[in-house]
Amino acid sequence: MDHPFARVPYEDFRRAFRTGQKHVEREFAEMKKALSNGADLDTLIEKARELETKLATLYTTCTEPTLSTLHARIAHLHAGGASETQLTRWLVDWALREGKPQTAAALVGLAAPSTSPSGSSSFPPSPLAPLVDIPLFTLISTIITSLRFHDCAPALAFAKKHRLPALEFELRLQEFIELCRGRQSGEAISYARRWLSGFWGEERQSRIEKAMTLVAFPPTAAARIPAYRNLYAPQRWEQLETQFRLAVYDMYGLPHEPVLWLAMYAGLVALKHPVVERNVDCPVCPPTTPSLGTLDALAQQVPSSHHPHSVIVCRLSGKITHEPMAFPNGFVYGREALEEMYLKGGCDKVRCPRSGLECSWTELRKVFIS
Repeated sequence: MDHPFARVPYEDFRRAFRTGQKHVEREFAEMKKALSNGADLDTLIEKARELETKLATLYTTCTEPTLSTLHARIAHLHAGGASETQLTRWLVDWALREGKPQTAAALVGLAAPSTSPSGSSSFPPSPLAPLVDIPLFTLISTIITSLRFHDCAPALAFAKKHRLPALEFELRLQEFIELCRGRQSGEAISYARRWLSGFWGEERQSRIEKAMTLVAFPPTAAARIPAYRNLYAPQRWEQLETQFRLAVYDMYGLPHEPVLWLAMYAGLVALKHPVVERNVDCPVCPPTTPSLGTLDALAQQVPSSHHPHSVIVCRLSGKITHEPMAFPNGFVYGREALEEMYLKGGCDKVRCPRSGLECSWTELRKVFIS
């Protein structure tokens, strides 16, 4: 679960390094060309100083903060063991994924973000700030908000910058569909020639061909044909939001579910048992009162626990019993639950809740597991 924790700043550092490398290669190629053409030495020196300024700015704005974040996270991992800081990280991750940035900021101890004149948000420093991915999830939230307003431009810029061709194709296709929806046939054809033709291939050819027919089918006519009705469906925007979010998660190696859930799954597997139907003390059993919440919804998604050695779980209490007692008809329960039933009954009889058989306490037999 901690693999993405260190990978996110590493990926940012790797991209910053590649950006700086491209600057150096491009500028040196231009300087070499200018030198071969007999350029003035002062001009070459000026270009070298400009390159130095660009690299210094890149280091200050991107490389240095990313390195400090990476160092802080590696130090946190070396500390080892579960801690309150680790739990806070998981809670912040959950809050950011659920669209609760204020809750995340409060958990980290950040004040409200300040907005720069360029429109970007920055958070005041906090000891936990390098250990959480608030800037990344803030960017994801901003781009998803633009998609909800049917604006693909920010998502397209992100896809092109980070080389996500599958996501870029879906966004380009959606922009083409919107042009067809607005009956801008000429603009749609020009758009397809400019942007969709680059994706022509065996994998996407059939989808592009089907989309091109929308030039002749307005939304009202396409509504009668399921294949084209799906292309015009408003739900495509929701699918784009999901595709964008998952593409970013995959790019950084982030799990598709909150890390908090993954940690809880591990504990729920140990608690969940296939024999237990309901136990008021069990956090994974369905609640007796609907208003009371439990972890049953999460527990349904994990397998039952595996015990290498056989155990008997009392059907009455839902707990492992070390003194099983059997009724004459063979039904087995824990001694503790039967004693509680016997004392509450106020008589010399105990009743099997499944078969209804009543017998005296002396008729119960001890069960031994070999």
